[in-house]
Amino acid sequence: MEAQPIWLNNNELEKGKSLTLFYNYYRIEEKISTFEYGKHGEEHGEVQHVCRSLTLDEMIERALLHDDKDEFVPLINENYESTKDVPGWILEQMFAFDSSKCFAAVINGETGTKFCLRNHESFSGCSRPPLLHLAAYFSSVGITKWLLANGDAEGANYMCESDFYHMKDMLPIDVALLSVRSGIQLNGWTRQESIFSLFFGLLRGEKRRSMEVLRLLAQHTNEIREQFFKYTKPGKLVDVAALLLVAHQKLMPLNVTKEMHGLPLAGEQSDITKFVACKISRIDILQKRSLYSDVDNELLQEWKDMKARMKMILLLFKIFENIGHSLSAFLQLDPDQEEARLAAKLAWIFEQTGLHVKDRDIHGVCRFWYY
Repeated sequence: MEAQPIWLNNNELEKGKSLTLFYNYYRIEEKISTFEYGKHGEEHGEVQHVCRSLTLDEMIERALLHDDKDEFVPLINENYESTKDVPGWILEQMFAFDSSKCFAAVINGETGTKFCLRNHESFSGCSRPPLLHLAAYFSSVGITKWLLANGDAEGANYMCESDFYHMKDMLPIDVALLSVRSGIQLNGWTRQESIFSLFFGLLRGEKRRSMEVLRLLAQHTNEIREQFFKYTKPGKLVDVAALLLVAHQKLMPLNVTKEMHGLPLAGEQSDITKFVACKISRIDILQKRSLYSDVDNELLQEWKDMKARMKMILLLFKIFENIGHSLSAFLQLDPDQEEARLAAKLAWIFEQTGLHVKDRDIHGVCRFWYY
């Protein structure tokens, strides 16, 4: 059964507005008509007309902010000679504001050679522009959907050929996982309760756009199971949990070959759960041998950390075998709900699988989680 789209916030435009240098953080901007905007004051509900005379940069930024291609296209065509003359920030803001209509207009040739993404100089050295990579980097849900629906689904399986945004040799799904992972702390995660903190961080409203892009890309990544194993093998806990949330039906159960895992397991294939268990056993052996040899303390700590992460991943597999559908359903809940309510619902689901969550853990993630 195909995973359902994730319920996104309705106030993303307001969040985007706070990014622009020309936006007053303490007021809410409203589009009144073409190139005319107003700011609602905090008191008395007054409207101030603020955009009668804007600079070119301000007009372009606001056209992107409100995703108004009828403003954006003429501004590009009338003010620039070629793509190399278009400032780089316009490309970035298009993705940052998720201006899918403006993006589609550029791709469809409405800006002609004045602004052509397929030949943009930022993508020199690439056989194809890493547009899905950029969409994943900025968590641009609308642009991701447009690209996948309009002939660029194979782009999900394309490795970036340049070091643009440090994305060289990365698939779009790798970039999406970077966005998902951003801000989620791993320090001190050695107890069962830490799994609760992990899921709370991934299911918060702030992560919905990143998780939705990840879900979309997971549906179109041909070797998604190989990608999943790539993150499981080194114990990338956040990445494994995020991939399971958006695609556990495609990923579990998973068999891996001897060539993939490189561990001395019997048979030509091994279940991924057995692979992780075997890796834990191997670390146990190394730790016992270290008692009789001189081993660097840094290496000992590395083994300890890896063992802890692998045990957590085994626990993740067990959780998703039992309540995977229930956890994925959390992505459909209202992202604007109070975090205390989200934590309470999540704790109740944990109770169903035998993972008891203490009150201090529920209240702790709400009070102290930060980015």
